Amino acid sequence: MHKKSILFVYSNMGDGGTQRQKSILSKELKNKYNLTMALFKNEHVHKFDGQIIDIKAPTTKNVFLFLYYAARRIYVLRKLFKSNNYDIIISSSLVSNTFSLLVKCLFRVNIPVIITFNNANKLKSKDMGLSGKIASFLNRKLSSCADLIVPVSNGLREELIKDKYPERKVKTIYNGIPIDEIIKLSKEKLDSNHAKILKRQTFKIIAVGRLSKQKDYFTLLKAIEVLRSKYKVELIILGEGELKAEIISEIHKRNISENVHLIGWVKNPYKYIKKSDVFVLSSLWEGFPNVILEALCCGLPVVSTDCPTGPSEIIKSGYNGFLVSVGDYIALAKYISELISNQKKASKIVINGMKRAQDFSIQEISSQWSKTIEKVISSKL
Repeated sequence: MHKKSILFVYSNMGDGGTQRQKSILSKELKNKYNLTMALFKNEHVHKFDGQIIDIKAPTTKNVFLFLYYAARRIYVLRKLFKSNNYDIIISSSLVSNTFSLLVKCLFRVNIPVIITFNNANKLKSKDMGLSGKIASFLNRKLSSCADLIVPVSNGLREELIKDKYPERKVKTIYNGIPIDEIIKLSKEKLDSNHAKILKRQTFKIIAVGRLSKQKDYFTLLKAIEVLRSKYKVELIILGEGELKAEIISEIHKRNISENVHLIGWVKNPYKYIKKSDVFVLSSLWEGFPNVILEALCCGLPVVSTDCPTGPSEIIKSGYNGFLVSVGDYIALAKYISELISNQKKASKIVINGMKRAQDFSIQEISSQWSKTIEKVISSKL
């Protein structure tokens, strides 16, 4: 049987959650489709199960290079789109969507194009500055050229519709997690240095994500300062990012150096999560935070900000986790404290959380993607 071919368009396969999701999904889809990924920069942390095409046009702040790379992206994508080697194009992120839609509209490409959104659109574009505003504007104006628009949460879907994206074309498909793989990886041993930290007789709080504005670690550090006055707590943060120096400065400023450990990026975060006591997400915004599902899968209670978008579609506060207002470090500390002091309640939340994680298995999500891809290709949507 002839396998259909999919061309994914994305910026890179670096260390982000969206890149991780692309890797997981490609592993599921590879048996049914021929997969190719066109990357603006051939950067790899997560594996893609298919062919890689390096466009060689990375993000840059140099104006002249930006113009050259923009022209190169359009030239290479036009060549790929017109090659007749692909049955469908799937693009991710504001910038990738922009160039995919420009090529489809400008050169009247007949191949169906799906654009996807993985982050709260307005907040993400604002954080990107001028380039984000331009990309957001072009995404909206060119959205009629897309055959389908896929946000990763219903909250993000509502945001796109309010922002005048064509409602009939907007369909939510959640991210999925490889449950069996996560459970297996969570049982791996830690190296000796990190094992010492996680074996201490303290309450371990863990957070995972880039050291960036979006993750708002400053609110979490304030909560740790409150908690350390009552309990023996330690915070483990897994991730690297541009705000590392500022976060270290804040840790020293609050005199909580003995309570906070910046481990950096790790290939297997699950073995750290499994050996902790509570997972915390302090983000200002998300799209659909996979890491909450991964923590639930590892058997941890979760305390998360009710940020746009996604956490409230996973967590029912008080039942399978806790939700707090964005930036509310007092509430963050309060619910972590409740989990420390009430083990019976914490155990119930863990059981309910693990059940909730099962609803997002990658097998179920990839099945939704396959059905959607087939419908778009056959123009039955």
